[in-house]
Amino acid sequence: MLTSIVYRSSAIHATPSAVDLDIFKSAVIRNLSHRITGSLHREKDLYFQQIEGPHDTLFSLFRAICADTRHEALETLDVSTSRTRRFPGRSMRYSFYMKTPMTEFLKERGFGETPRTAKAACVTAFLVSAAQQETARLARTA
Repeated sequence: MLTSIVYRSSAIHATPSAVDLDIFKSAVIRNLSHRITGSLHREKDLYFQQIEGPHDTLFSLFRAICADTRHEALETLDVSTSRTRRFPGRSMRYSFYMKTPMTEFLKERGFGETPRTAKAACVTAFLVSAAQQETARLARTA
């Protein structure tokens, strides 16, 4: 059984930023060795992330994320369990609002939410959709 955590936090640096790349690169390396997969999205001044993996390992990582000074005001949106991964084959993926805007996704799908108020189900739907779009783009260029 896998555990999944969805959260939103506030970025403390302007976008775009080299800090985002640093967060992404360190997540890819760390997550690979711990069987964690996930997706990180930057929507202007907000981060959204969903991570999934073995319970104890995931919560150890989440404690480190909570202590990370590159963001603030972390809000846990959901903690759940699942038998399958939503982001298989990727230790971490990253999306950015200029290329994959969450605001448009929420509006088009009729969620009636903004990124700042989006519930966990809306965030998960967006992150999964963004991952599927990325996979389709990569397949077309291969």
